Amino acid sequence: MKRSVNFALSVLFFCAAAALGCFRIIDTDLWLYLRTGEEICRTMRVPRVDLFSCSAYGRPWIDVHWLAQAALWLVYSLGGAAGLSLLRLAVVLAIAAVLYRTCRTQSGVPGTVFTLTLSLCVAQDGFLMKPHLFSLLLAVIFVSILEGAATAPHRRLWLLLPLQVVWANIHPSFILGPGLIAVYAADACLRRKRRRDLVALVPCAILACLANPYGIALFAQPWAQLSNRLFNTTVIPWTKAPSTFPLPVSVPAFRLMLGIGIAAMAIEWRRTRPAHLCAVAIFAVLALKSRRHMPLFALLCAPAISCALSGCALRFSNRLPRFARAMAAAPAVALVAGLCLLLQEVTGNTFYYRQRSAKRFGLGKSLIAYPDGALAFVESSGRTGCVFCNYDVGSYCAGRLYPRSRVFIDGRNLVYGEGILREYLDAMGDADLLTPLTRRYGIDTLLLSHNARDVKALLPSLWESDAWRPVYADARAIVFFSASTAG
Repeated sequence: MKRSVNFALSVLFFCAAAALGCFRIIDTDLWLYLRTGEEICRTMRVPRVDLFSCSAYGRPWIDVHWLAQAALWLVYSLGGAAGLSLLRLAVVLAIAAVLYRTCRTQSGVPGTVFTLTLSLCVAQDGFLMKPHLFSLLLAVIFVSILEGAATAPHRRLWLLLPLQVVWANIHPSFILGPGLIAVYAADACLRRKRRRDLVALVPCAILACLANPYGIALFAQPWAQLSNRLFNTTVIPWTKAPSTFPLPVSVPAFRLMLGIGIAAMAIEWRRTRPAHLCAVAIFAVLALKSRRHMPLFALLCAPAISCALSGCALRFSNRLPRFARAMAAAPAVALVAGLCLLLQEVTGNTFYYRQRSAKRFGLGKSLIAYPDGALAFVESSGRTGCVFCNYDVGSYCAGRLYPRSRVFIDGRNLVYGEGILREYLDAMGDADLLTPLTRRYGIDTLLLSHNARDVKALLPSLWESDAWRPVYADARAIVFFSASTAG
């Protein structure tokens, strides 16, 4: 009976993971990644200066995502948007499988499934088809190998070095690799275990990061992003988690997971390993500062929280054996019901409707997330000047319009710097500031999506402006031409 219930829990967990990873493509940055990947594959060179904008054209650009962009383009060229959706599904399932295997070494099936289901609900905001998803998989593999090698030398430990080389060419979070190894090396030292292999692996992993086209300059990328206050307070993925209705499911799930983790570790504080305490503390602080780091907390701290919960369950069963035996089936039954409900909600899209999310269960490209009608109108107009788009759709427009036209701004924060971002923010708040900015950069077209919060403040003044004429509008976007060229 117990074996059957555990099998059912495991199957339902992986079905839920597949459902959370199977939604139509909604990420706007992906299309600029694809265009960059196409250029990399065509020229066989990595970009070193900006090509896609009129505001930062020719500025130095360290494209830390280049390897992931090339891989995404190859998948897209072979399988289209559906192929990218299937790739994302495979990566999400790989993350779930690695975490499941890691947690099962120190926890039972119900505890593992509970922790990981909560973890996936927190991390699902990070399951967009972009290099960040590959970095989550690499981080999970790092933790899995380090957990397995925590007690004794392990041959797979040195697999971390080639993985570190790949990570350094995929995403700026590559610095987590040496950091995680250092945490587990310190853990071994504090527990008086002589682990020279772990200690030696730290400088080797740092050196492995240098195997990239940009050399030591790559190390400045993570710190430049984390230390930029303007980006971290204005660009939504980098801001703190919202506290207003409707909350994304990831926010209450994160708070619940953090509270359970703290409580379980407080109860099991004598048995909790220093590496687990350190991981939970560091990633909890990062997640509280920026919602972008919530998936890192959920996935990398899941083994630590699962281990602490397993210790609490064992303590409870030892102190109250009769009650524990009587209630043994209750958690598993509740988990089965919860997973079935989650599957129904996700596959029926109710899970996304309640959050007012653009995600929809399925494969391929979203039909509601992109301003395709507005872009088609701009392309048919034959204009080749610079296009001013709001930040949310800048990368999508840049990927679609290049090389005929360029945009004013997109999602590559470090290329633009605080100066251009501040110009953008000022212009979005006042049409009187927007007009001289567009003249300076030769912008004759505005393409603005209705659902962006900064556009709502700008539209009323644009309607009253003599400098701009509305020429196209649909349910997702509106297009303005400058009055001097509108005809």
